[in-house]
Amino acid sequence: MKSFPAVLDARDIRVRQAGPVTFVEMNIHVEKNISIKAAHEITSRVEDAIVLKIPRARVLIHTEPDGEE
Repeated sequence: MKSFPAVLDARDIRVRQAGPVTFVEMNIHVEKNISIKAAHEITSRVEDAIVLKIPRARVLIHTEPDGEE
């Protein structure tokens, strides 16, 4: 996540293969005071970067405010 300074932490990262598809799931933490729109944009950029590295990936990211579980 070093490529994404707005992502303060990444947890519960799970990757599994089912045939030709790779499923990637994770939780990311972002600043708790940013807008929902900004959090969505960060999440979309992370998803896009994963798909660039793993072309057949199906990515699910849960975004949380930092400091809250």
